Amino acid sequence: MSDIGCAGMLQVADLPHQIVFREKTHPSFAVRRKANILIADDEPCVLKFLTAVLPADRYRISQACNGLEAILVWHQSKPIDLLIADVNMPGLDGPLVAEAIWVEKYIPVLYISGLPPADLAERHIQDGRA
Repeated sequence: MSDIGCAGMLQVADLPHQIVFREKTHPSFAVRRKANILIADDEPCVLKFLTAVLPADRYRISQACNGLEAILVWHQSKPIDLLIADVNMPGLDGPLVAEAIWVEKYIPVLYISGLPPADLAERHIQDGRA
């Protein structure tokens, strides 16, 4: 078995960021698949922007406009390779969505927000998630 990597570039504020997904596959079946990304944000313009900047030929994007919908979409769209979640959403916020998903399976999370809580990173480090 070998590691097959799928990589994508994301341009944000003139700084390139590389996203790499690895999965175990047999060498004779080395086929790249689109990485599955779930974006959860209560701001429609943020959902639209992030969907537009992530290349459709490399990523399959699922969207949710709140935390509860994000969990429902996650169940319908498995496997999800990356969760991009707004920290501050009404009802279930991004960290609560991540924790609900992590009960079943750990997936990486990229939090986005205009006003993140000061203790978010510390909370996940203490939980062993970061």
